[in-house]
Amino acid sequence: MWITPDSSTTRWLKRMPASVDNTAASSSPQDVNVDLSQFGDYFWDAVDTAGDSIRVTRADGHTLEAFELVSWSKANRTGTLEVDGATLDGSAGFDKLWIYFESTNASIATGSTTVPAQTSPKTGHLVRRCEVRGPVIPYRPQRRGASKPREVITKGPTEVLHLFWDFSAALVRFQRPQSGALVCEELAHASMAVLVSESDQTAIYTAADTRFIGSGVVRTTIKAGAADTDYTPSLTVHTTEGRTLNARALLKVQTVNET
Repeated sequence: MWITPDSSTTRWLKRMPASVDNTAASSSPQDVNVDLSQFGDYFWDAVDTAGDSIRVTRADGHTLEAFELVSWSKANRTGTLEVDGATLDGSAGFDKLWIYFESTNASIATGSTTVPAQTSPKTGHLVRRCEVRGPVIPYRPQRRGASKPREVITKGPTEVLHLFWDFSAALVRFQRPQSGALVCEELAHASMAVLVSESDQTAIYTAADTRFIGSGVVRTTIKAGAADTDYTPSLTVHTTEGRTLNARALLKVQTVNET
């Protein structure tokens, strides 16, 4: 759900997810540091000069997190956002925070507060708004009796790919807009594995490259792989409605000969 308005004259129009690296599986609360210079024009052209409209929420999209906006310069398109004691999933993987940044209220009061000095902050990664280009794996429950994933991906042994896992069609939506949006269920956590006989092949992927894209898509990075070998990329997500969803694909690593 989108952030609840401060008043009848206030709506938030835009938001972007921050992907928080919690591969160490630290329990909540955790401080988070986000370098806003990672944002592109979509953010900097819309945010107000002082950054007063910026808000940070948990993965649910409406529960506010305390934050401080430091080293801010819209002119230079730089800034650091320090979140104080964010609520994370706690499982190993990546968690999500939402950053809202455009309001219908031109005189909105700042949401930035003075937070305590950060303690071993987690890093929040931002992805510039862009089109999804690469293999897309839609989440679909497996057919009864199926022994192989529906989606098949082929790559060379040295090829590096982004896989885009799309859970959008599986997430619950409101029948009528709430706080200006139909979004109800959100992705909150994502963890990646690449399996051979249910054994995780950590050398085949880059766990630290996991990123949330919008509301329902997660980007992961596949690399390496032995020629003529089959692998099973697997992405497990937790949602704000308490569900755990798992999507899998069949990855075939092949060497293409010209003879």
